[in-house]
Amino acid sequence: MAFSEDLSVFFNTDDFAVNAVKSDGVTNVVGIFDIEPVQQDDFISNEPTFLIKQSDVSLVPRGTVLTINGSTYTVKNLVRDEEKLIKLVLQNGS
Repeated sequence: MAFSEDLSVFFNTDDFAVNAVKSDGVTNVVGIFDIEPVQQDDFISNEPTFLIKQSDVSLVPRGTVLTINGSTYTVKNLVRDEEKLIKLVLQNGS
């Protein structure tokens, strides 16, 4: 029997999650914003990340500009975090 977890508990903007607004000013994506170590090639650096549900990934392809907590970021990379989650690696600025 497959376990089906209700992700809405984690993606609640009254708790850990925040809204990211696409540059179109209309589309919102709910996720968990963090700064964490990300490895690229032989280097590890602290990068802004945004954890979203797999079902929302089509809204934010690589290159998408997002505003999170008043700051602007560009989606630099998408990394599968778990079966139902995608981590967006962000770059400061647009």
